[in-house]
Amino acid sequence: MWDKIASFIIKQRVLFLILILAFIGVMGYYATKVKLEYAMQKLVPSNDADLLAYQKFQKTFGLDNNKVFIGFGSEKLFELKNFRAYYKMCDDISKITGVTQVISPTRLFDLRTDTAGKFDIKPAFTHAPNTQAEVDSIRDKFLDMRFYQGMLYNKNTNSALILVVLDIKAQESEKRVSVIRKIQKTAEEYEDFSGVEMHIGGLPFVRTEMATTVKSEIALFTVVAFLVTAILILVFFRSFSTLAIAIVFIGIGVLVMLGVSGMLGYKLTLLTGTLPPLLVVIGVQNAIYLINKYHEEYRKHGNKAKALSRIISRVGVATFLINFTTAVGFGTFYFTKTQMLEQFGLVSFITINLVFFINIIGIPILYSFLPVPSDKQIAHLDNKNINQFLGWVKFMVFNHKRRIYFWFVAITVISTTFVFRLHPLAYMLDDVPRSSKMYQDLLYFQEHYKGVMPYEIVVRTHDDGDIGTFETLDKVNRLQRALKKYPEFSKPMSVLEVVSYANQTVNEGDPAFYRMPNALDLADIMGRMPVTKSNEKNGMMSGLIDSSRTGLRISYQIKDVGSLSLDSINKEVRVIIDRIFSKDEYLVQVTGTSAVFLKGNSYLFGSLGSATFWSLIIITITMGFLFPSIRMIVIAVIPNIIPLLVTAGTMGYFDVPLKPSTILVFSIAFGITVDATIHFIITFRRELVKLNKSVREALNGTIVEVGLSMIYSMVAICAGFLIFTFSNFQGTQALGWLTGLTLLTGMAANLFLLPAMILSLENFLNAKEELTEQVIEIPDEDED
Repeated sequence: MWDKIASFIIKQRVLFLILILAFIGVMGYYATKVKLEYAMQKLVPSNDADLLAYQKFQKTFGLDNNKVFIGFGSEKLFELKNFRAYYKMCDDISKITGVTQVISPTRLFDLRTDTAGKFDIKPAFTHAPNTQAEVDSIRDKFLDMRFYQGMLYNKNTNSALILVVLDIKAQESEKRVSVIRKIQKTAEEYEDFSGVEMHIGGLPFVRTEMATTVKSEIALFTVVAFLVTAILILVFFRSFSTLAIAIVFIGIGVLVMLGVSGMLGYKLTLLTGTLPPLLVVIGVQNAIYLINKYHEEYRKHGNKAKALSRIISRVGVATFLINFTTAVGFGTFYFTKTQMLEQFGLVSFITINLVFFINIIGIPILYSFLPVPSDKQIAHLDNKNINQFLGWVKFMVFNHKRRIYFWFVAITVISTTFVFRLHPLAYMLDDVPRSSKMYQDLLYFQEHYKGVMPYEIVVRTHDDGDIGTFETLDKVNRLQRALKKYPEFSKPMSVLEVVSYANQTVNEGDPAFYRMPNALDLADIMGRMPVTKSNEKNGMMSGLIDSSRTGLRISYQIKDVGSLSLDSINKEVRVIIDRIFSKDEYLVQVTGTSAVFLKGNSYLFGSLGSATFWSLIIITITMGFLFPSIRMIVIAVIPNIIPLLVTAGTMGYFDVPLKPSTILVFSIAFGITVDATIHFIITFRRELVKLNKSVREALNGTIVEVGLSMIYSMVAICAGFLIFTFSNFQGTQALGWLTGLTLLTGMAANLFLLPAMILSLENFLNAKEELTEQVIEIPDEDED
C-alpha cells in the first residue's frame, strides 16, 4: 500500500506541487491577519473565581491597569522657567488622542464649597504662572493639599509624579504604541530642556515596550535561526541545492505557523512569538533526516526514483510518529487551562503535523526535478570525525557499560537532590533585563512611590446598606492604618481619602484636619457631597464607590516584590481584613492585576505537571503502537526521563524559577529527545528482526546508522535554541540554554545509555521476541 501511495505521489508530482503552493498561499493570506497581543495575558482559566471577581471589579469600578506614570526628581521644579515647561508638558500630554486624564501638581482638582454649601470640584490652577510669586503660591497651596502628598509628590526626595490615564480602546489595541511614543517624546522634550532624567512606568508602558521588543525579536531570531541553520546544513551536506531545499521547507513551516495563528484568531504573545524561530530549529530535524535517508538509499542502489519513493513508503510512517511525539511535546500545553499556554500548544501541535505532511511530500517532489546526487553531495555519509566518535560510543557500550551506568546514575542522583529546590517565582516585570532603562525606572518608582503595580481591595455590604456609614469607613480607616506599616504599599486612594480631604476643606484647608471626621462631621460632609450619576467620569466618588453605594474600592500601588512575597503579603492582609470586617456583614476581596497575576503563577506548577504527564502518557502510547512491549517501553522512556531530571536539577541549583517560559522546556525537550529514541529502536528492530542479526550486531549497525542523523539533528537544534540566549527577555534566555542542555543530555542518553541497557538486559528482555509484533506495521527500509 505504501509503495502505491509513494508511486502515485511521485507520478502526480505536478498536481501535488500545485496543491502545496495553493496551501502555502492560503496560509500566507491568514499570516497577514496576525497581530501582536497588547492586552494583559491571562494565566488563569476563564472560569476561575478570582478572575471572575476581577472582571466584576473592572465592570464596577473601571480599569486598574491603564495608568502610565512619569516621574523625575528636581530641586528646581518650582522655579518659574522649569515650572512653566512642566506645565506645558502636562498640558501637551493631555491633548494626546487616547489620553483621558492627566493628574499632576499642575493639573489638580481642588475641593471647594459652593454658595449652597455643597462640595464642588474645580481645577486648582487654570493657567500657567507668569511670575515666580505665582509659582510660590501654587507650591504652597499644593503642599498643603495632603490628599496629593505621597501620591504626586515626595517632598523628602523632591520627586514629582505625573499620572496619565489611557482610554480603554487605546489601552488594549495597537493604538497604544502610538500613544505611548507620543507621551515618551513629550517627556523627553522636557528632559532635554530641564536636564533632569525622566522615568516612565506603569503596565501600559511596560506591555508596549515588551510587545514591540517581541515583534523585533521574532524577526531577528527567525533570520538568525535561518542563518545558523543554513551554515550547519552547508557544513553537513556541502551542497547548495540541499541547502536551498532545506531552507525552503523550513521557511514554509514558519509561514504555516503564522497562518494557523491567523485562522484561529490568535495574536502573537511573548510565548507564541518564540514559535517562528523554534519551528526553524525543529524544521531542520525533518529536513536532515529525510535528506540523509534519500542519500543513503541512493548510495545503496543508485536508483533516484526508487530512493525518492522509499522516503515516503519506507520511512514515512516512522517519521510521522517521530514528528507526532514532537508535536505532543508542544501540544500538551493545551491541557493546562491557561489561555496563553493553550494557544501555544494548539498552534504548535497543528503546525508541526501539517509541516510534516508538506515535507514528506514536497521534499521528494523537489528532488525529483533535480539531478541525481553527486559523490560530493553524499560524501557527508562518510564523515571521518563523526565515524570516529561513533566508534568510541560503540567501544564504551560494548566494553564499559558500568562506567556509563555510574555516570548516569551519579548525574541523576545529584540532579534529583536539587529538583526539590525548584519553585515557581515570577515578577510582573519578570522578563525585563535588570540593566534596562525600563527596569531602572521601575526601581525609581518603587523607591520614591512604593511601586506602580495595581493592588485593589473591594468592600461590599451584605444587606444592601449604605457603604458610606461611619461604622464602615471607620473599619476602612483601621485597615488602611494597618497596611500603612507595610513598606510595599503606596498611599491608598479610597472614599476615606476623599472624606479626609473634605474634612480639611470644611476646616478652612488646615492640613491638620486631613483625617477621618467624627460621626457628626461625617454626616455633615456626606450631606454636602453632590449626587454622582453612575455614568459620570469625573465625579467626586467616581471609581471609588459603586452606583448602588453598597461597595467601595481601596486602591493601592504595590512594589513588584515577586510571587512568593506577594503571596505572603496577601495572607497577612487577609488576616487583617478578617479581624476588622465581620464576614456576616461584609464581603471583602483582594483583587486587581497583582492578585490575578499571583493566581496565574500558582497555576504554573500544575501546568508543568499536567503538560509533562500528558506528554509522557501520549508518547508512551505512541511507542506502544510501534512496539507493544511494556519492557521495551520502560527501557525507551528511562533515557528520556533522565534529561528532564538533569534540567530540573540544574534549574534548582542555579535558582532558575518556574515561569511560563521555563515551563516550556520540559514537554518540548521530552517530545524532541524521544524522537531519537523511537528512531533508534525502529532501526534496531530492523537490524534485529528483519536482518536476523544478533543483539550485539544489531546495536553496532544501529549506532552507526542512527548516530549520524542524531548528531546532525541535535547539533542543529541545540545551536538554534542557543540563539534564544541573546534575547532581551530573561525567560527566553533560560528557554534557550535549558532546552539545549536537555537535548544534549538526551542525545548522550540515547547514544550511550539506551544501547547499554538493551545489551545488559539481553537475556531478560529477549529483544527479538519483544520487537517482532507491531500494532502499526512499519514498512521495512530494505524490503524491495
